[in-house]
Amino acid sequence: MVEDPNLAKHLAHFGINITNMEKTDKSMVELEIAYNQRFDEWSIIQEEGSKLTPLFGPGFTGLANLGNSCYLNSVMQVIFSIPDFQQRYYPPNNIFESSPSDPPSDFTTQMAKLGYGLLSGKYSEMPENDETKEQKGIKPTMFKNLIGKGHHEFSTKRQQDVQEFFLHLVNIIERNNRTNATPPATDCFKFQVEDRIQCVQSNKVKYNTRTEYLLSLPVSQDITNLEAFMAFEAMKKEMELKGQKM
Repeated sequence: MVEDPNLAKHLAHFGINITNMEKTDKSMVELEIAYNQRFDEWSIIQEEGSKLTPLFGPGFTGLANLGNSCYLNSVMQVIFSIPDFQQRYYPPNNIFESSPSDPPSDFTTQMAKLGYGLLSGKYSEMPENDETKEQKGIKPTMFKNLIGKGHHEFSTKRQQDVQEFFLHLVNIIERNNRTNATPPATDCFKFQVEDRIQCVQSNKVKYNTRTEYLLSLPVSQDITNLEAFMAFEAMKKEMELKGQKM
């Protein structure tokens, strides 16, 4: 190991002034979040500077983050805003009455339980003694454990892709609806895609159709915010540089 007695002077040559550095215990993730919050887009999304009034009642219940579970929370809150899912799983009286002896392992029961928590308003009542007047939401712990059971990704607490989770949810809903006479609620997402294939030699054409649940939309490069992208890259480099000197 070689010690440099003139380390401060040598680093100053590269524009690094270690005498003005402050030690921090923040992780790289925390630093990245802090830098991202400086963007105007983030301020707009968070409605910074606006006085917001908390909402309570049926349909206004939030989901607590269980640790990198925002992908699940966002999908389920959108799902239960759709009438097809509300009619299927809420109110859950019939589902609860006919639930098996082991409700935590029954997917339909857990869907109905989550729907009741989000839609009933029972868990979104204005607190009397809480000065912040904020609702704490509900924790979808049992639902997350069940839907992620046996899956190598969704059974973990790592961040996941929303699209992959949505398709995984659709697959489980349809699998659990096979013995039901009524069609699954996921039918509201179904649409047919037709592919046209033409042979360049014979000019013969073949059509194939397939069922899809997600519509992919191409994003034009013309709408790319180059200025914001370059600012982000500059902040990222600065963050990595500070992270190396901690």
